[in-house]
Amino acid sequence: MPHRMPDHARLLAMLLGMTLSLSVTTALAATVTISANPASVTSGTASTLTWTSTGATSCAASGGWSGIKATSGSQSVLPVQ
Repeated sequence: MPHRMPDHARLLAMLLGMTLSLSVTTALAATVTISANPASVTSGTASTLTWTSTGATSCAASGGWSGIKATSGSQSVLPVQ
């Protein structure tokens, strides 16, 4: 069952100038939380995306932040220039 990315995460992606999506495959209903610190950045400044999930069996990101991800973790990202 796919889950929609939270509005604040999509807003952050827009501010960073990237397309951001997160796809989580679940056996049952899953809960996914994603946050960014700092939530607002300027050119050349990194932000750390942190996500956690319960009930997820896999996680994949696409766009400016891509690849197979752990079901919980963090990754530093830079805005697209």
